[in-house]
Amino acid sequence: MPELPAVPLTVWSLPPVWGTPAASPFAIKLLTWLRMAGIPHQVQFLNGPPRSPTGKMPYVTLPDGTMLYDSGLIIEALGARFGVDLDGHLDARARARGHAVRRLVEEHLYFVGAWERWVPPEARAITVRDYFAYLPPGIRVVAGWVAGRAIHRNLHGQGVGRLTPDQIRAAGRADLAALASLCEGPFFLGEPSSVDATVLAFLWAIGAHPIRTALAVALADEPVLVEYVARAKARWWPDAEAIAGSPR
Repeated sequence: MPELPAVPLTVWSLPPVWGTPAASPFAIKLLTWLRMAGIPHQVQFLNGPPRSPTGKMPYVTLPDGTMLYDSGLIIEALGARFGVDLDGHLDARARARGHAVRRLVEEHLYFVGAWERWVPPEARAITVRDYFAYLPPGIRVVAGWVAGRAIHRNLHGQGVGRLTPDQIRAAGRADLAALASLCEGPFFLGEPSSVDATVLAFLWAIGAHPIRTALAVALADEPVLVEYVARAKARWWPDAEAIAGSPR
């Protein structure tokens, strides 16, 4: 295994929110993977627009100045760079299941969660307030408007944003029921693997919003997933409360 860096790499993200270590589930995913992989890192909170080529976060800067972006591509690049394969013990079928689960979570369930955070007015007001709490009030309003507009555009383009609220919530419940059926043991594929970084991150984010959303209620109704989240947090985030602080 290549030598790990003496100077930690830097993960750029929004600050912790609602008891989670980052506002974005993609950032929580990356931070969880880094902990699982044992790669030294530090977190730098953004105080302006992301500097990544995609204009999104999280992104990573290495000690030599190299920038990596997109959580999946970052994990792939760091795994190759440092010789880390959290899935080395999995057979081809298990790897395929992990791939399918990641797609379910990141390409559909994420958008249902984003809709719940950004579209209902009462939820959107809290999201803007807490995501951008580090900004002066006037700038916070502008940042919330820009971010909300982009989210609405993405939801419409992906398709979730074209559905009725009841249809969106039903789709989210179906996703969670499917995940509960696919969970195969104490961790998602039995033994810890990279898919746990994704599943933990997005389920944690779903349950974190101060408003008890329909998706959070559906999650609470899936004891397999509730127990999974508690188990995964205890293993990889025993210091979560100290890092993230108390929810607002």
